[in-house]
Amino acid sequence: MDYSQIALYLLGAAITFFIVNRAMFAALKGRIMTIGIWKRLGIRHLAVALVCVYLFVETVSALYPMHAAFRFSLMGWLFGGDGYNVAFAPAIVAGENGGALGKVFAIAFLSALTVAMPSFNVEEEKAFRQGKNLWNDIPIQSAVFGAIHITAGVPVAICVALMLVGVIWHIAYKLRYDKMIRFGFEKELAELEATFESAAHHNAFNNLGLATLAFFLIWK
Repeated sequence: MDYSQIALYLLGAAITFFIVNRAMFAALKGRIMTIGIWKRLGIRHLAVALVCVYLFVETVSALYPMHAAFRFSLMGWLFGGDGYNVAFAPAIVAGENGGALGKVFAIAFLSALTVAMPSFNVEEEKAFRQGKNLWNDIPIQSAVFGAIHITAGVPVAICVALMLVGVIWHIAYKLRYDKMIRFGFEKELAELEATFESAAHHNAFNNLGLATLAFFLIWK
């Protein structure tokens, strides 16, 4: 009996249930916040997302020896040594091994994840950037943000890339926060607005990644 495969299927089922649950929450109870994040997306956010993608790819390429050595991350044993974010596991496994039906499931799963993504992004921004309003906070919080992804199965090289991308999102947060304060808004409201702004940048980057993943799973 291959216990790693059993563990993978159980984990995939749990992740699928969680993602679908969050997608339903985002589409129903959380629709105002979800729509609000999507409505923020503009040329500026897409341009910044493309810069982040370029920085991400270049960083991972430069650190490829580290990626090759530490690709197992903390959960790579479950995926045969290929470390990647466990949130994508059901789509990747089904898309690569499930034939046409698997590809249909993968696209359906990624679609649900796209709907749920804004709520995830807001929660991450609240955890790592909201209330961290000083320039000195940016390198520390960005390092923590990138490093914490190793617990989700992300390889070390990608964690480093996420640290750098996190700096850009935190700068976006800081600039919006300072602007709100200059306009006379209260600190709490300025932090909330800045959090949604950085979440919009986060969302644009993540969904470019989801679109790329969907493309490769379809045409592979």
